[in-house]
Amino acid sequence: MSTPTPFLSALVVLSSAFPTQVLPVGSVPARVRLLFVAGAATVMAGLAWYVAPATGVLRLPAIAWYGDGILFGLGAPGIEVGLGALWARLRGSRVARIALHQQASVTALGVIAAVVTAIAEEVLFRGVGLHLLETVLHWPALAAVAMSALVYGLNHLWFGGLTVAQKVVSGLGFGALYDLSGHSLLVPLLAHVVQKLLVLLVLPQLVKP
Repeated sequence: MSTPTPFLSALVVLSSAFPTQVLPVGSVPARVRLLFVAGAATVMAGLAWYVAPATGVLRLPAIAWYGDGILFGLGAPGIEVGLGALWARLRGSRVARIALHQQASVTALGVIAAVVTAIAEEVLFRGVGLHLLETVLHWPALAAVAMSALVYGLNHLWFGGLTVAQKVVSGLGFGALYDLSGHSLLVPLLAHVVQKLLVLLVLPQLVKP
């Protein structure tokens, strides 16, 4: 095969980024869907990590970056909700209230699956994808962060175009954390987990129907 390994590996990363798209949201019980999404994301991230010629590492960043990761994780839901509200205003719709994770489950299984999925997504999109673009393919940092965020956003296509846009914006933040912290995967991973826990466990208590 004449295809250079880095480009073949990049294709594998892109192909492994969409495991959830093959399972229609409403066609299976919630428990099965949660297990499938978490399991598929974990398997795909592991395979991509194994195949890619170079991957990010769990290097320890400066202690201040843990705080930055937590702060971004706490602010990310607000950024996404604000983007949704802006889109509604642009369409001339009135924002009556904020609805959160309509298709998510706040059971113990749902929380565990969400956290596992967040970890797998960071491994795939930042630890493998972003690292591959920057280190192996030598893309400029801004272009690499933008591309990894775009693919991360498209991984949420089954939730609709607005969600894709929201996740692209969050992905830009996760990518920036990865780069600015010295390519430490732990920082965006921490931010992503904090975001998931906040949306699943805290915000529903503050935002009532």
